Formats: sequence, structure tokens, C-alpha cells
Amino acid sequence: MARTTKAGLLALLGLLLAGAAQGVPRMVFTNPGDPGSMEVADLDGSNPYTLIHTLTYPRRVKVEGGYIYWVKTCCPSEILRSSLTGKNIEQVVNTSVTAFAFDVDPVGGKVYYAVQSEIRRANLDGTGDELLLAVNINPGGMDLDLSAGKMYWTLVSTGLIQRANLDGSGLETLVSGVGNPNGFVLDVAGGKMYWTDFFVSPDVVRRANLDGTGVETILSGADATNADPIDIDPVAGKIYYLATSGELKRANLDGSGVEPVLTASDPTIDFRGLALADLPPQGVPLLGPWALGATA
Repeated sequence: MARTTKAGLLALLGLLLAGAAQGVPRMVFTNPGDPGSMEVADLDGSNPYTLIHTLTYPRRVKVEGGYIYWVKTCCPSEILRSSLTGKNIEQVVNTSVTAFAFDVDPVGGKVYYAVQSEIRRANLDGTGDELLLAVNINPGGMDLDLSAGKMYWTLVSTGLIQRANLDGSGLETLVSGVGNPNGFVLDVAGGKMYWTDFFVSPDVVRRANLDGTGVETILSGADATNADPIDIDPVAGKIYYLATSGELKRANLDGSGVEPVLTASDPTIDFRGLALADLPPQGVPLLGPWALGATA
């Protein structure tokens, strides 16, 4: 009987570990304050905690291939990464000048990033840095469609959304005259791209087909005030977006059903990066000066 009980307990432990290995759906977002930090919460805003303390100017964030990647925008500007538990921080590439937009191809072992008027890529160890193409100034957001071998980006100053092949060839302008497109994400399975535009009146979130046709405004005014970093949950059919007022909201992909998810306990917190990803289960939340409070 003892052996059976022990075997049963081991089997249960195995199931629990397997579940833990799969991770828990969560939001990862950056606070570029002084000091900055990497914050995490469940998709409904519950269980918030600080994953990494005392970061320097963290902004855009991506979770790919078992790592969390983010841009450090100053002094020097670089793209960094850590494990999914926030440990073992290391430099991926020194971008020399500020990089606001980037994405990662974990299978191909490349990071793609935009600086001022250039789109560049490098190996994930920082070697092989190369210029892919020159673009108009101020890229805002970037995302990769690896299945089609395409990279997409927005140009804030000129109101353009463009794409090209991953080697920089085949440049196309997909959308023009939309103000200042900034935060950007692809829904490849759904055939859509989403972006924020918070330098127009009123502030808006828009979407279009992947070829740039069918542009539509899905959120505007108070529902999109200062919206910038965005990400989507295509399975649940939700778009998540952060505001500079320290509030995170979500809505259906057509813009209906807007609801607050989480607000910062400190109203001066300025969220500047957002990614949805499965992360390992965590223990007791680390609540300090940058503590977050769920609104639900």
C-alpha cells in the first residue's frame, strides 16, 4: 500500500510540474520610471507583482523563445533579455542610438530593430549586426509575420505603416495618412494588424487587413486616451492596451466591451511596454513602491 501511495503522489507531482512548465497566461509590462521595473499580472489584472526591480528606462517588451526581451532606451541604448523568471539579465545587442521598435525571431536566432531612420537585425548574441533598409524617421512599433517571411513597422512622424521581406527587400507602404501610428501588433491568424494613434484628436486605436486595406477605427476618445503599447489575445478575442495614466484596459477585437483591467497604485507610473505570454507560476507577489492594484 505504501508503494502505491508513493507512486500516486509522484504521479500527482508530475502532473503539477507539467502544468507549471506550461506556464500561466499573464501580462508583462514595463514602467520606465526612476527606477524602472518589469511588472506582471494575470490577464484579469489579479495577482500583480514586480518581476524585475531597478531597471533603467525599459520600454517595449516581447516574450519569445523562453526569454523576456526589452529595450533600454538610454545610456547606452540596448536590447536586453532575461529568463521568464526575471533572472540572468544579459545584453542582446547594443543599438548605439535609441531603438523604440523591435521583434525577435527565436527560431532564426535574430533580433530585428528600428533606430531613427534604419531597420536593422543582428544575431541574438549581438554579432552580425546589419542594415536591412533605410526608412523615414521615427519608427514606432514593429512585429514579425514569420510564416510569411515579413516584417511590419509604423513610422510615427510620417503616418505610414510599411512592410518588407525579412532581408529588407520588397518594401511596401500599406497604410498612409493615419496620423502618428505607434503601438503595433499583428493578428496573423485573424488577418489583421492593430495600431494606436495618440497624437490625433481624439486618440484612436485602429485596425486593417494585413495588406493595408479595410482601415477602421475600433476605439476612440476616452476609451483610447494616450493608448500606446498594445497586444492581443487572439484565442479570447481581446485587445489589451496601456495608457500613460497608468491604466490598463481591454476590449473585444472589434472595440466593443471596453473594461478597465488594472490601475497603478501610483498615478504617475508611465507604462511603456506590453506583452501577453505564458509565464511560470510565481510565489508571493513582490509589492513595493511600484505596487499595482487590480481594479476588478
